[in-house]
Amino acid sequence: MCKITLSVYMALFIFCYIILPIDLRAEAIVADHNACAAFDLIPDSIIEDIGTNYNIYYVHTSHGSQIMTGISEVYDENNFYDPPYFHEVGDDLGHNGDTSWAPGTRSYLDSHPDCNMAMFSWCGGCSDNTEGGINIYLAKMEELEADYPDVTFIYMTGHLDGTGPSGNLYARNNQIRDYCIANDKILFDFADIESFDPDGIYYPDETDYCNWCTVWCATHTCPECGCAHSQCFNCYLKGKAWWWMMARISGWNESEFECGDTNGDGNLNISDANWISGYLFRGYPAPYGDGDVDLCGSINVSDIVYMIAYIFGGGPPPCLGSVTCELPTGDNAIILDCPVVAYGNTGDSVAIPVYLRSDTDLAGFSCAFHFDSDDIAVSSVDITGSVIDPSWGVFQYNAFPDFSSDFGKVFLGWYYIPPGTTPIPVQDSGLLFTMWVQVPIGTTAETADIDTTSSFNTNPDIEFILSPVGGGSIRPQYHDCGTADIDIIYIDYICADANRDFEVNVSDAVWIINYVFAGGDPPYPMAAGDTNCDGGVNVADAVWIVNYIFAGGYDPCDTDGDGEPDCQ
Repeated sequence: MCKITLSVYMALFIFCYIILPIDLRAEAIVADHNACAAFDLIPDSIIEDIGTNYNIYYVHTSHGSQIMTGISEVYDENNFYDPPYFHEVGDDLGHNGDTSWAPGTRSYLDSHPDCNMAMFSWCGGCSDNTEGGINIYLAKMEELEADYPDVTFIYMTGHLDGTGPSGNLYARNNQIRDYCIANDKILFDFADIESFDPDGIYYPDETDYCNWCTVWCATHTCPECGCAHSQCFNCYLKGKAWWWMMARISGWNESEFECGDTNGDGNLNISDANWISGYLFRGYPAPYGDGDVDLCGSINVSDIVYMIAYIFGGGPPPCLGSVTCELPTGDNAIILDCPVVAYGNTGDSVAIPVYLRSDTDLAGFSCAFHFDSDDIAVSSVDITGSVIDPSWGVFQYNAFPDFSSDFGKVFLGWYYIPPGTTPIPVQDSGLLFTMWVQVPIGTTAETADIDTTSSFNTNPDIEFILSPVGGGSIRPQYHDCGTADIDIIYIDYICADANRDFEVNVSDAVWIINYVFAGGDPPYPMAAGDTNCDGGVNVADAVWIVNYIFAGGYDPCDTDGDGEPDCQ
């Protein structure tokens, strides 16, 4: 594989990480299925250094090519994972006691002193090997390590063959594993990666084809590629495990993070606050170091505010226990203006205002809602109100609210970054935002409850958080309307009967004009005023009624004049 030039850098977070020299014999490094799961923890700077610090000699045939395919798939998904130079040799570890791969290795290493890593894979030679044959392989690797102390050698298990725990392959792979662990070697556990799906379910009788990959990819997004003898997802996981192994070889230890180092880069800076924000509101991985930096019992928007105050305002260090964590109080509340009535046979869109009451200046807040109905969905969220000023800059107003029509969720979060920015002052039921909820035509008569929820990873009972200036967390009261926040009913109506007198005449046109231009009452139901079937109520609907009554125009809701209503 040729060296690929990295042309695009990740813009969201910038990580700093210093590679420290390590003794590779200090402990074994085993890249197994757990390495695939830990792939996302690798700091960016480690990835960059791997691409430039290694020159790799790799002996493999078709099965070993799966790692190369996986590395390419990871790169195709994100060009940041630009791998180092590989010199690939078309050979493998052979069968019982075969060491014909070793002389070629010596020849290449002798003529290429810049090569600092060597890998070797099995094809089918591990399945029919013997204990003695594996010992010969291990001894030859040990001999090469002694003769080339500046080269890192990678051991490997053989691919699965379907014989399961009672088969010879299982015993031979365990022989290799036991040796590597006992002697602090570096092992790429090819077979273990094939044995577990990403949920950790074990498939002891699996083959190299990876049948479980078919089941997994039927319900998950998987890459597509040509993976020798197997499926692309199997190769993809091996590519992730390879990057993890290389990061560990480079000195990274995923388990050592201090409080507040949420992105695991070894530094406490604004990137850590951004990581908490991404975790709460965008589904990013959980913090690697402790994210509950204010020690209020959960990871929430107040921890973002705490980190910002520490970084920019000279606030206390993370996990010092220096702030007050308050229980819900009546003076602090999120309030829904409901209930509302929606019509299941009209396609109504209804508005639910959300208000904030607070007794202290706020440096941040978050809230989230969901509906207990599978029939209705949030159609839009309007932040125009008295609390949030849409003119705030991007560093003050974070890109929320957000909502998901698939899951009936809406969540909003805000925090400010000093100096020079303004907190939210005390609020007496200020309009926070308005949820517009769409009720599709044909929705059954029911009551829909709006309740608190998590945005992504936090728990439902802690998602409503107010963050006072000075630190801490306040969990406000939540005031809704019980179990009937939205009451969905059916109502009989006549198209164009805007004033609901069960007749269509000029007074209905006047009703619509007053609604559109003079703040009059809306048509009842709203769908009755949509005479031209354009999905809204406006002056064109009044014109339609006038044409129908006085000029022989088409019937209301009959846009093509065929005598059949088109939208009622």
